[in-house]
Amino acid sequence: MTTWDRIVMVFALILLPWLYWQFWQPRYSGETARIKYDQQLIQEIALANPQTVHAKGALGDSTFEIKDQRIRFTHSPCQNKVCIHYGWLTHSGEVMACLPNHIVVEITGGERVYDAVSF
Repeated sequence: MTTWDRIVMVFALILLPWLYWQFWQPRYSGETARIKYDQQLIQEIALANPQTVHAKGALGDSTFEIKDQRIRFTHSPCQNKVCIHYGWLTHSGEVMACLPNHIVVEITGGERVYDAVSF
């Protein structure tokens, strides 16, 4: 390996994280969260107000925490708790679901960022 090879590698290691941050990170926070049960809108909630929200599903109540313009599942009656482990939703267009309980949460508002478009 030559000195120039090492210089190129160091430059690439510095440049690649910056490029990722600059071009692939979503920049727009959502403004509202839509909670649906069996594709029917139950609630539309502003993310600006910190609160705890409950939604009745097929198995029982799911609980959501809204804080710092984000939303997450904090309780759900499903068995595996995948929805709870998913974490926070922040950006417009993000979706998470508790499939056994038939509850879906989608972030809306702001500008939606796509990572790919297919025709």
